Amino acid sequence: MASTPAGSGAHLIEMLQILDHLDPAELDHNSPEYIDTVSRVFRATFADNVALKCMDFREAAPLERDIIALERAAAWAERIAGGDRVVVRSGERSAVRRISALSTSRATS
Repeated sequence: MASTPAGSGAHLIEMLQILDHLDPAELDHNSPEYIDTVSRVFRATFADNVALKCMDFREAAPLERDIIALERAAAWAERIAGGDRVVVRSGERSAVRRISALSTSRATS
């Protein structure tokens, strides 16, 4: 794997694989079409990778392999090229758990 599941290796690999199918170099840099295409790729990969963020490595490894599969990138690229807006709703496909901590050893003045 590219990095630990909580890292961004799989996320980055998936983005680049999708972009390989869409060829954003054909679009004018920072044009509305370019920004729209790249943002849809970001949303697609976020939807796939958000579930990995709080998983144990052993649990996440099989899912990570599926996410970086070339077939998955091709399927996302086809959806995006076909006009799919890739809407990600709050809580969708998410196994993320929030953990907050407050340091009690911090001196206050």
